[in-house]
Amino acid sequence: METHPQSSRTRSAVAVSLWCFPLALAGLAAVAMQIVPPGSAGWVLAALITPVASPVAVGVALALRRPAPIGAWYAILLGLGFSAVASCIRFPVQAGLSSLPHPSIADVLYLGGYGAVLAGVAWLARSVARGSRRADLLDILIVAIGAGIPSWGFLVGRVLDDGAISAAERAVSLAYPVVDLILLAVATRLVLAVRWTPASGLLAVYVLAQLIGDAAHGSAILQGSFSAENPAFAFWALASAAIAACALHPSVRRLAEPDMAATSIHARRRAAAAAAAAIIGPVAILMWPGIADARTLSIFALVLGCLVAARLSWSMQMDSGSSSVS
Repeated sequence: METHPQSSRTRSAVAVSLWCFPLALAGLAAVAMQIVPPGSAGWVLAALITPVASPVAVGVALALRRPAPIGAWYAILLGLGFSAVASCIRFPVQAGLSSLPHPSIADVLYLGGYGAVLAGVAWLARSVARGSRRADLLDILIVAIGAGIPSWGFLVGRVLDDGAISAAERAVSLAYPVVDLILLAVATRLVLAVRWTPASGLLAVYVLAQLIGDAAHGSAILQGSFSAENPAFAFWALASAAIAACALHPSVRRLAEPDMAATSIHARRRAAAAAAAAIIGPVAILMWPGIADARTLSIFALVLGCLVAARLSWSMQMDSGSSSVS
């Protein structure tokens, strides 16, 4: 039986453009959440569309794209599945349709799922690692501490100082920003090591949207103002759609391929990331003089400066070694 060329081209075009569907679905869900009254059953259904559809989309991508290393993507799929179940528990509570203690089983599922996604991204980063492990560790520490300075000032420090919450609430509240920082550092290491593709760009969007959503959620929780109208839901929907689109995009097959560009290009990328991370702390302290625990932040900024100096020293040693060999 012959296959009509036109139908083959149509199926091929649909397969190539599948990555657009999660993003379109997230956009429709965001519009629906603005139209439907917050806290209603309709709002809950709109809010759940993207987090529930995301693991389904990644499962389809595993069968269709077969991205490598496949184990990393199975870890990401597992994490997204845990998060989808947690959202099905948490979102009706946020809408006032049911009650749930804090922390709860939903927090366990969220953190477990987040850990699985982190493990998958770390696996991807490890598969494209180039050069020295010491340099990789310094890069990760620089990004994590640089981003951790404002996180400490606006969230972590206030959680530690809040005597009205229990030890379990404090542990859960601190776990989210800690995992966020590790994910940011590992994902930055991955994005800097691979050739820039739509898949790597979508992965970066996932990380940034997840971090912004978690920051908005944590800040609102501390202020006692978290509600169904919080922008965290929109950023979480974008994050779920972005990781699904990343898995479905045809360029995901090249996501784990190291960029074979010149060493000088990688050095410039790392230097730019280190410089951006190094200025976060001083800018945060200068722009928000009332930021919590400025003394601790100053210590972090000093440690960050030492790490940047160590990283530059290591780069100079490597350049010197390369010159002597040539």
